Amino acid sequence: MRLFIAINFNKETKERILKVQKNLVELYSKGSPTKIENIHLTLIFLGEVEEKRLPTIKNIMDSLKFNNLNLVFDKIGKFKRRNGDIYWLGLEENKELLSLQNSLYEKLLRESFKLESKPFSPHITLARKVVLPSKVKPILNSKFSTNINYISLMESKIINRKVSYKEIYRKNN
Repeated sequence: MRLFIAINFNKETKERILKVQKNLVELYSKGSPTKIENIHLTLIFLGEVEEKRLPTIKNIMDSLKFNNLNLVFDKIGKFKRRNGDIYWLGLEENKELLSLQNSLYEKLLRESFKLESKPFSPHITLARKVVLPSKVKPILNSKFSTNINYISLMESKIINRKVSYKEIYRKNN
């Protein structure tokens, strides 16, 4: 099973993210926008995990204590790629979010999960393989926020050559 732990968003927040995405799409000459049903914020990417390890992941998630997280979206950025950049929506620094992610990371490491060692960079992918005219730089017109009160264990599958995500477990705060 290909798994990750993420923050999913309510309909209102997804609609606001889609407005930002739509403004980006209008600027580019080439790109592939993230489908609404796939919009999320990854906390931990687990990769391929044997099904027998699911109880351990669920127990770790259940052991977490966190308050409602108020996430503030405040910028658009990109990861440079040769075949087109990945554009993302970024967040104001949030100590509670960083603490939650770090606690999750440490507990999973203690249980011998193989995790990426790169620093956590909270973002929502808006589009991939984006090519913009040279002088165009997308900006976020105004900040917006959302409250989060749960995290999700997600399974990633490829169905009919398209990536599909399914929540298989939820931990409320």
